[in-house]
Amino acid sequence: HNISKILSTIISRAVLVKFSSLKPEELEIYFDKYYNDKGNKSVYSRIANGSVSEMIKNIEDENSLAFRNSVIDNAIDLFLTPANTSINGLYPLCIKNKEKRKDIIEYLSLFVFDCAFYKSGVVKEIVNADKLEEIKKICRELTVKEIQNIETILITLNKKISENEKTLASFILSFLSFSSKDIINL
Repeated sequence: HNISKILSTIISRAVLVKFSSLKPEELEIYFDKYYNDKGNKSVYSRIANGSVSEMIKNIEDENSLAFRNSVIDNAIDLFLTPANTSINGLYPLCIKNKEKRKDIIEYLSLFVFDCAFYKSGVVKEIVNADKLEEIKKICRELTVKEIQNIETILITLNKKISENEKTLASFILSFLSFSSKDIINL
């Protein structure tokens, strides 16, 4: 995953093979073959971003779905209530789970993209299909422009965290300081 850590003398003699991401349906086939928990098959295959290793990581972490649900529930509070009430949920979650910061942003991004898909009428592309009622709730309250602005904030936040992981707290705070009204004006 991190080619920059490999010596250049080794890289010069190697062939880099990149595999394309798998479709959720392909991951479900793998899931059926090796796992018994059919109830969460769709969720695991969709939140894995096409990666077998990511899906396995989520399956082996007994708390992964509960953590994802907590992130999404706190995001719903953030998007539908003033920031000062929702900061009590999402911010401590981010601080307490620093090792999962990329997962938090990924879960938030996927959920917001799902809202955009729902608003656009492309329901088959929704990743968090088990959260359809929550997606509908968000879509009743937010406009397409507001959802796009949230996506922009999350994309920027993800880039900033990738560039400098120590900035997580300040960027999460700035993200959480937005209320729905502020999002409209971006």
